[in-house]
Amino acid sequence: MDIRGNLYGATLFGGGKGANCNDLYGYCGTIFELSPPRATAKSNVWTEKILYNFEGVDTGDGGNPNGGLLFGKNGVIYGTTSIGGYDCPHNSGQGCGTLFSLSPPENDNSLWVESILHDFGYREDGGGPNGDLVFDSNGNLYGSTLGGGAGRIHSGIVFRFSPQPDGTFAETILHSFDSGADGGLPRAGVTFDKKGDLCGTATAGGTGGGTLFCILAKTRFFLAAYAWGPDPDGNYPNSVLKFDSTGNIYGTTLYGGTGQACNNYGCGTVFVISPTQAGSNDELIK
Repeated sequence: MDIRGNLYGATLFGGGKGANCNDLYGYCGTIFELSPPRATAKSNVWTEKILYNFEGVDTGDGGNPNGGLLFGKNGVIYGTTSIGGYDCPHNSGQGCGTLFSLSPPENDNSLWVESILHDFGYREDGGGPNGDLVFDSNGNLYGSTLGGGAGRIHSGIVFRFSPQPDGTFAETILHSFDSGADGGLPRAGVTFDKKGDLCGTATAGGTGGGTLFCILAKTRFFLAAYAWGPDPDGNYPNSVLKFDSTGNIYGTTLYGGTGQACNNYGCGTVFVISPTQAGSNDELIK
């Protein structure tokens, strides 16, 4: 949301551009703005404006934007696409995703201006970026990918992009997942806690139901802080984490719990993990 109350988001499909992003749904996705009705308006319907239409890999553009958007300086929007960009062989020619920015146009009737900041390469630096992005106080940008990386099973990475004097961003891989004790397939992105630790969840690995992980601010160690499973503990955590003032961590799992009506997987849980629980049964992994 901006200071005027406009909402911004992304659609995976649609937009009228790009024909190679999905066999079932048309086109490669959009970035949109929804503006609330004026106080004098007779209708309470919000007004939609398409800011950008993705074109997919035929043009080297991204496709299927799938994570939360993030505002930077001067109203620039940052986000990721799950495919497009570099034509990596892992994804049958669809590309392994991009990090992009959208800059506001000079007049209100124009589309926003896209810049591709990074093409992901899968084994080199992850593939299929997803989930929320977050800035630190120095303007570094953090997030995760669903696949790729240097791990034996290529189960995703946590990345940092640092702004350079020439306007580009340099990538650092903070961790490559391997679907073992560290977890794998992080889907919800990352966020900072009150201490400055960078935390998120992985939907696989651990004891089979996924993990809570943190990259510690003081030591830069990777900590597999909690492992889910078996039921009824819950499994497959895939929500953005929230923290309270005492350091408790809140989120949800997609499966597990005591529910019985969801294909025998359990219907999911809402959890709270206290700091004394986190890290009590896992080791530091550099």
